[in-house]
Amino acid sequence: MSHKEMDYEELINALLLLLDDSEEEDCLVSKVRQRRWEHKQLLLDRLLRGAHKNAMEVEIRTLSNT
Repeated sequence: MSHKEMDYEELINALLLLLDDSEEEDCLVSKVRQRRWEHKQLLLDRLLRGAHKNAMEVEIRTLSNT
């Protein structure tokens, strides 16, 4: 876990401690989980695009060499 992620976690935990209403707490936790999921999806999408681009470059080089 990076330093930035740890600071983010600490902030979230502090906010959760300040909230008394469990519905608000559940909503905040849900939003945090949703943002994390969206971030993971974005990273996976970038990774897949990069892999596809690399595969296409290899294929082009292979075809150029024949």
